[in-house]
Amino acid sequence: MRDNDEDDPEIKDKLEHIALWIKQERLRAKLSQTELSLNAGLSPNHIYSIEAGQRIPHLGTFLKICKALNLNPAKLFKPPDQERQQDKDTIINLLCKYL
Repeated sequence: MRDNDEDDPEIKDKLEHIALWIKQERLRAKLSQTELSLNAGLSPNHIYSIEAGQRIPHLGTFLKICKALNLNPAKLFKPPDQERQQDKDTIINLLCKYL
């Protein structure tokens, strides 16, 4: 992680949410990490590291994964509760920070 993000519990929580979402969607698509990596043009180790929360996916990587899973990345920004807008703003700010 960069800029001591691991010290910020809110950022760490959001990054864990992204990693979990990617893994859940991969499993829903009935793909192995290797299959997803081939479809996304990434290494299997890269997919593993993202799902394990060891790597933060760059925006381009995130979009490749979404495309390989046939997902609209905006789906990630739709939590079911009233914190939706706050969560969306936080994730957008994180994405902007790493561009």
